[in-house]
Amino acid sequence: YAATSLREDREVVLAAVAQNGYALRYAAGSLHEDREVVLAAVAQNGYALEYAATSLREDREVHARGGGRERVRASVRRYWCLRRWHRTATRLSTPLGHFVKTVRWCS
Repeated sequence: YAATSLREDREVVLAAVAQNGYALRYAAGSLHEDREVVLAAVAQNGYALEYAATSLREDREVHARGGGRERVRASVRRYWCLRRWHRTATRLSTPLGHFVKTVRWCS
C-alpha cells in the first residue's frame, strides 16, 4: 500500500518500477502514459506492459524493451491453458503426474 501522494510522485514511481515492473499497476493514471516510467517498468518486467497506456503499448521501443507482444500473448495462452486443465482435473480427479505434464505443455 502507498499513499496517493506517493503514487503520483514521478520519482517515487520510477524507483519502484525499477525494482518491480508490476509497481506500474499502482501508479497514478497519468504515469501510465509517461514514456520514461513505462520504459523502466517494462525493462524490469516485460509483463508490466499490461498496465501501460494504450498508446505506449503500441510503441515499438516499449515492445523491444519488454520482449514484445509475443511475451504477453504467451502469458495469456498459458493462463487459459492451465485454467482449462484445472477445470477438467477437478472434475475428473486427475493425478499429479498429469498436472506436471500439462504445465510443461502449457509453457
